[in-house]
Amino acid sequence: MYRIMHIRTGLTVAAMAVVLAAGAAFAQQAAKPKSLGAFGDWDAWEIGDGRSKTCFVRAKPKSQDSKGLKRGEVQIQVSIRPADKVKNEVGVYVGYPLKAGSKVVAEIDKESFELDPSTQAGYRETAWIHDTKREGDLVTAMMKGNNLVVKGTSERNVATSDSYSLRGISAGLKAIADRCK
Repeated sequence: MYRIMHIRTGLTVAAMAVVLAAGAAFAQQAAKPKSLGAFGDWDAWEIGDGRSKTCFVRAKPKSQDSKGLKRGEVQIQVSIRPADKVKNEVGVYVGYPLKAGSKVVAEIDKESFELDPSTQAGYRETAWIHDTKREGDLVTAMMKGNNLVVKGTSERNVATSDSYSLRGISAGLKAIADRCK
């Protein structure tokens, strides 16, 4: 029973993440996400159909250092939304409201990427890269790297560090690219 509840919780969080990425118009049309399979430490999903279809891969951290901070769902996601001409949009969900004016930093090997926390009410637990070229650089680094570390700071000034495996990201990205053209 716990496994079924955990799967439902994961699917609910995945659906919420896609709705966030796709905006309010898409939220009205959202359906249940459909699994496209597991790829190493990443799983791929599809939601919607036709022009409103969105595909994404996501992973949960392998380890977390939160210094006692109580957190909600934590994950990283890469989305494709063909109707909006969005490809490889990276979203990080840290599980706590981010400190205003702070940056979330994603580190892969020797490369570092800054993500901007959302300032939108209700979404202060998320961070994005707003420069599509830099976002593409992050996705390329993810495909070449082995591990990703995401660091953030809560509004209570608690630093966190989440470590993700990048095993399977390339196969997962290929799966969603084939599905969401």
